[in-house]
Amino acid sequence: MVAIGTLVAFTNSKKKSGYGLFSFISRDVGCVINVLLYSIAVGVLFAYGWPFVIMAVNKLISFISVDTTNPVNLTLYGILDSFFSTLNLGTLIRFPFWYNMNGGSWVGMTGTVATGDVAVWSAQILSGAIKGQAGRFITPYYILNIFAIPGMIWGMYSLETNPLHKPRMRMICIIATITSFISGTLLPIELMLFFLAPLLYMAHLACTGFLFGLLQGLHLYLGFNSSDTSSMTALVGTLPELITYVTNKDFQMTIVYLLIIGACILLVYFFMTRFYFTNLAVDLFRTGDQERLVTGVLKGLGGIENIKVLESNCFVLSASIYDANKLDTSRLKRLGASKIVETVTGFDIYFGATSTMIRKGIEKERRNVK
Repeated sequence: MVAIGTLVAFTNSKKKSGYGLFSFISRDVGCVINVLLYSIAVGVLFAYGWPFVIMAVNKLISFISVDTTNPVNLTLYGILDSFFSTLNLGTLIRFPFWYNMNGGSWVGMTGTVATGDVAVWSAQILSGAIKGQAGRFITPYYILNIFAIPGMIWGMYSLETNPLHKPRMRMICIIATITSFISGTLLPIELMLFFLAPLLYMAHLACTGFLFGLLQGLHLYLGFNSSDTSSMTALVGTLPELITYVTNKDFQMTIVYLLIIGACILLVYFFMTRFYFTNLAVDLFRTGDQERLVTGVLKGLGGIENIKVLESNCFVLSASIYDANKLDTSRLKRLGASKIVETVTGFDIYFGATSTMIRKGIEKERRNVK
């Protein structure tokens, strides 16, 4: 919240006029004052509002705990777990189910009691007796890390049209995919979506919840073997963990089903990502904002006749133009460009998630002119 307030204060400070009642305060000082006031307001709000947040979370935990075998309850858990993890509050929802009675309990042959989904799974693995439904709070993460997030990553890559950027983008995607396999990249991807593509983030939350409910309904369980409670912040459900279960006959059919479902989810995330950036990133309700944005960007680039080549990816519009003097940077920034960088071939204009749709809109205008 403070970071967002700082960004807003800084942006507004650039628009500050040199005239007015507080004209004696410079833009930089005014920005600092605004950040201080905003931070104080946020601090007071959290001080008085946080207890109510905790109460609401506890009620949700109690509701889910009534029947953790119900796919609907697991769907709600999956959405909450993903959302709270994005806010770095995952422990609030994970600890009660991973290492407390809310996630179930199990008594071993020696009389030792394990409580919580992760603890029960670890105890049963240690004793060689996998029973019941332990692992239900972990299983979806194997699909998310190994299939869903890579599908989203390569969906973004498929939208890159600049041949000069593709080799670098490809290498980044390969590294991100391998990282997702080995240790998971859910948090950085979710943070990126949260700030840059909120609607796609909401779709991701819905898919996560669906996975939790689906796997519970199909009784597919594959847990996380750890007795360390610090694993609440771990990126669970990775390929190395999955490989450790391959040779166990009790899990082979479960793994086969997870691979089949995972392949389907990979395709869903791939095409969902493409569909968002090519159709939904601008003007979801068809109010005409896309047309106005395209028209404004065309004017900012100096008109259709000034455009030589236009490329884009998920977050950047790359324009090669004939006359750089016709580039109206102030207009482009007013339209939402966060940064404009001159390159060897032209200009990279950072419009964020709307970049692909802007390019498509301009290309359509160019075809109509021809």
